[in-house]
Amino acid sequence: MKQDRYIRALGYVGFTSARLEDWRTFGTGILGLQDVSTADAAETELRLRMDERSWRIAVAAGAEEGLAYLGWETASHDALATLVDHLTAHGFDVVEETPTSARQRGVAELYSSHDPDGNRMEFYWGPSADPDPFHSPAGVEFVAGALGVGHIVLRTVEFDACNEFYRNVLGFGLSDYLIMPPRLINFLHVNERHHSLALIQGDPAAPSVSHLMLEPTHVDMVGRAMDRVHASGAKPSVGLGRHVNDRMISCYLETPSGFRLEYGAGGLLIDPATHISTNHTGDKVWGHQRY
Repeated sequence: MKQDRYIRALGYVGFTSARLEDWRTFGTGILGLQDVSTADAAETELRLRMDERSWRIAVAAGAEEGLAYLGWETASHDALATLVDHLTAHGFDVVEETPTSARQRGVAELYSSHDPDGNRMEFYWGPSADPDPFHSPAGVEFVAGALGVGHIVLRTVEFDACNEFYRNVLGFGLSDYLIMPPRLINFLHVNERHHSLALIQGDPAAPSVSHLMLEPTHVDMVGRAMDRVHASGAKPSVGLGRHVNDRMISCYLETPSGFRLEYGAGGLLIDPATHISTNHTGDKVWGHQRY
């Protein structure tokens, strides 16, 4: 049965960290993102830009390392209102955030709720764009825009409830699923990007972030990022390889918060209207050796 699609992209992601300056160095020097933190908040919140949007990733100073919120974009005021009514009808508590909070996020209207694992979900419309061109300090361009930030993979202790929430309440589509006992991973899409969210069942580290993926426009940009990692005296946590499902050629880097960041190019685009979900029993075509 076709599900209503309320969400059109993963618009932004927020984290907390006690290692704000390490994140600044990692985000700009390794990943090639642009630091757009405001002068009055630079010591308490890092904001990173990757395309025409004013910002995509925020890291706020805090004692805990990990996910603070996910920002899911809707198409309009009416679409957001319909989503809020739908969430409420399914028993989820939804908070209308203040205009001040919406301005802080750079959006026209903002609501929040939580998924069954307790992760904060933010729903909005009307994101802000910057009139100045995106400038990467490392010369990187990213696949973002209407496709959103990239994708995020969450470990979950409430796998069935989270699948119900994302697929049957929010209307995410199932791209495919990966069976690697004792783990099951569902890959979910909201637009043409193969997946914007994946959920991992059976992980002892749950609930937490497994990784965030950013997609440069060319594999050479991935290779140069690996060179920058080696030049810094570190090394990727997982070497270069190609995934079997989204066909991404990528490596994995360790973030200052301890979770991984996948940095890859050439991700598969799908047609959500005709895509057929498939099962995979392995996660790679080649490579992705762990260090």
